[in-house]
Amino acid sequence: MKKIVFQYKYEFLLILISLIFIKSLSYLLQLDIQSIIYLDSGSYYESAENVYYYYRGHNLRPMVLALIHGIPFLFTNSAMEVYANTYYINLFCWIGSTLLIYKIAQHYISDKKAFFLSLLNLIIIGNVISVFHMLSENIFIFFIVLAFYFYHLFRTKSKTLYLALFLSVVVISMLIRPGAKFFAVFILLFFIKDIIKYYKIKSFYLLYFSFFLVFIQCAGIKYQFGNFTISYIDSVTYYNYLGSKAMCYKNDVDYSQFNNQRGKYLFSLGYEESKVEVFKDMKNQLKGNKINLLKAYTDDLYENSTTGNIILNDVVNIKSTSYFESIKSNLYNFTIYSNVFLTITGLLLSLFTLLLLYKDKFVVIISAFISYTFLTSGVSCGQGDRFHIVFFPFILLLLAINIQYFSSKKRSKLFV
Repeated sequence: MKKIVFQYKYEFLLILISLIFIKSLSYLLQLDIQSIIYLDSGSYYESAENVYYYYRGHNLRPMVLALIHGIPFLFTNSAMEVYANTYYINLFCWIGSTLLIYKIAQHYISDKKAFFLSLLNLIIIGNVISVFHMLSENIFIFFIVLAFYFYHLFRTKSKTLYLALFLSVVVISMLIRPGAKFFAVFILLFFIKDIIKYYKIKSFYLLYFSFFLVFIQCAGIKYQFGNFTISYIDSVTYYNYLGSKAMCYKNDVDYSQFNNQRGKYLFSLGYEESKVEVFKDMKNQLKGNKINLLKAYTDDLYENSTTGNIILNDVVNIKSTSYFESIKSNLYNFTIYSNVFLTITGLLLSLFTLLLLYKDKFVVIISAFISYTFLTSGVSCGQGDRFHIVFFPFILLLLAINIQYFSSKKRSKLFV
């Protein structure tokens, strides 16, 4: 036992420190006794209930995420217990992501440096806070880090099983967050030569199974709601946020998501009809309102990059402790500054590393994920740092790669 503990001492330390950190934060901010249930959480719950009780899909939330969120349904029928117990799912994913970042970073830098680098994942407060809510951030991050870990294993061990696992998990990630579908398509095209090369190997049945799951999702939505699509969330998001804000600019009125007549109109339509209306609106705006559409998009990007964590902002002092407001205020300001700093750092570091190591496929996919997540966040607004915290952990991997690169360059100069 002592040998195992010593061998995996950094992994055990990461788990222990993570648990102490989240418990301390929960105690200070009373996170475990807050009763806030967000609109998104409500739809996540509904989708999980649909899968486990009614064996059907949901118009907005895909089935893999519903299956994960609904695990507590195996043990309880209570809605509040289901909401509460998703904490353990999120906690597993949050700590799991930290451990996987450490395991990947080990390849580039020393175990000790990788350990301290991985600890930085703990100060991405938005991800820590979202552990206490039925949301998708930590689950999605875990799946993407897991996918990158499989690709890391493929590079180091040259086993096609790991390549198949990498591609499969990336494809499945779009059944957690539908917005990841274009990133998944990019990855499949980027690795098309490998897919063609290994398509007959048995391990690639995993990839074909992931395609089958996507087909089942789309076919289920077609049968239930009318369109062969993963989800209607992209249409709803565009129409309610980006498209609505662009029209507000055109009409010189203030945009408000809580008094959005376009949103009410869209939800009054049938599912197939709403898809047609969204496409028609986008086409018309690109033709006759493109300047305001671009203005709305850039404003969304700016807002998503300069705001704090809305979940943290919503917590209330239930126990009336004297230190609560001070800690909440300071941490909220920290999430604003860290959002600005990490967004700029992520974009510049991904571009710099890509220019430096453009032949390294691992660098390409990490940089692509960071850029893709940032650019697609411009479709929506009013969510604080929620969109950008998804790519913040991957900045740590780029840091590890750069540390190794410049350390090796420095060492080589010593022998010139």
